[in-house]
Amino acid sequence: MCLLRSFAWELLFVLLITSACSPIPQSVVPTKLSMTPTNVAVARYGPVKVESVNNSGISGTFTARDNGDGTTLLEIKLDNASDFNPWGIYASIDCANGVPLDLKPIFELPDIEAGQKEETVETSTYESLSGNLALVVFAIAPNGNQQVAACADLGPPVIAASKVNITSTPSTDCQQANTNPAISRLTGNWLAFSATRNGNAGWRWRRTGNCSPPAECRGTGPG
Repeated sequence: MCLLRSFAWELLFVLLITSACSPIPQSVVPTKLSMTPTNVAVARYGPVKVESVNNSGISGTFTARDNGDGTTLLEIKLDNASDFNPWGIYASIDCANGVPLDLKPIFELPDIEAGQKEETVETSTYESLSGNLALVVFAIAPNGNQQVAACADLGPPVIAASKVNITSTPSTDCQQANTNPAISRLTGNWLAFSATRNGNAGWRWRRTGNCSPPAECRGTGPG
């Protein structure tokens, strides 16, 4: 009886482990990508608003696109622009604090013509430059001096995200349960019993000898 009880507990344990190791289905919600220009570029890419500065009335959209060949396309479109507007990309500045007069641009680009321009730069340099990048557009003020007319913050350096392969890794307990799924057969000598009715006293059990399970053990009893 003790052996049978041990067998039943072992079977229950294996069933519980198998249930715990079963994968749980998870729903995946699709992500919608927005192409609406923002005030700050996402990782220096995507459309970003170019805001008017010094009441110039010049504003528009700047977009950076990775060409996938080691180069990045820079595209700018302005409203109320002049025939020619100088522009450049500066490091370690932001539009709120302006551009120091003696600061040289990281990318000194050909003038914007009639409010539009496309230029190609090296991707690794564009992504890795330290500090916040800012795009600055210049115009000629009424007094004949060059001044900042529009600006856009492009954000900090791009941090390359490692590709993560999500795999199902069973725990140590699961591996052990899967490695030996079969329950070992009980072996050895068993005891055989028979029973006789002893009047009103009930059933009387008597050992009849040894046997080997399962077919050879044939006990008789109440039923």
